[in-house]
Amino acid sequence: ITYYAILSFLLICIFVLMRARAKSVAWFTLQAVVLAIALTAVAIYFAPVVAFKDGVMRIVFFFDGPRHDNLYLVVLTKSLFMLVVSALYSYIYSLMLQREKIVVENERLKTENLSTRYNMLVGQINPHFFFNSLNSLAMLVREGDTKHSLEYIDQLSYTFRYIIQSRNSSITTLKEELEFAEAYAYLFKIRYADKLFFDFEVDDQYKSWMLPVLSLQPLIGNAVKHNTITTKNPLHVVVRVVNGVLEIENHKNPKLDTEPSTGLGLENLRNRWQIIAGKDIEIIDEAQRFMVRLPLENPNKR
Repeated sequence: ITYYAILSFLLICIFVLMRARAKSVAWFTLQAVVLAIALTAVAIYFAPVVAFKDGVMRIVFFFDGPRHDNLYLVVLTKSLFMLVVSALYSYIYSLMLQREKIVVENERLKTENLSTRYNMLVGQINPHFFFNSLNSLAMLVREGDTKHSLEYIDQLSYTFRYIIQSRNSSITTLKEELEFAEAYAYLFKIRYADKLFFDFEVDDQYKSWMLPVLSLQPLIGNAVKHNTITTKNPLHVVVRVVNGVLEIENHKNPKLDTEPSTGLGLENLRNRWQIIAGKDIEIIDEAQRFMVRLPLENPNKR
């Protein structure tokens, strides 16, 4: 049993290595057949058999054993069975390895596809938003408001720097995302003066939790873009965390004519969350309010 088990193990290793390195199926088949015949001959020649010598039962090699037809048949059957089982097992094992390679390759292609799509999305910085930001800055300069002008420049540069640097990563902490969101929201608050308000209600315990980068940007942008913002109807956007879920909520006062889309919409956000975080976002669109719920990832459970 030990003899045939060791031979089977060696055969499986050889077959798997040969199949992995074979340049073609035909070449592998030829090598396998030649090797199988050679090993069969060796296995038969050195097979351990039971022999009686001087009235004592001993285990000897086949070539040194008694010569009778049954012995040839028994050894040949065992050797062929060993080769067949080893070949089948190595073939199954090779298929399993090949399947694993396909899975890994699919994951790699999915990651590359995500990276490409993500870079395309990040690259679609809305020119309309950029020009509005410059107009707001020009307004501050004309009014001689040096303090707010400098603050506006700092927040604008931080916003674009964050967007550019986010190309190098797909996931970030809630703390970093909130810092970006506050800078991004500041640009809108300057444009809309006292008609737009953002409330960030996030407990410090969630600041280290993870989420896909640039998740808040399209939600803040959509809230401003799709709602009428006036002195009589100011817009309040609330960002909070409830039981590990980030919620972005605002009341609805839809515009009749909306601004052009940036391409960073809810569907793209949903797709990014499904691919990066493996989770789905929840969108609650009611008559009076609109809310998006984003499940955060606890870093301590990764």
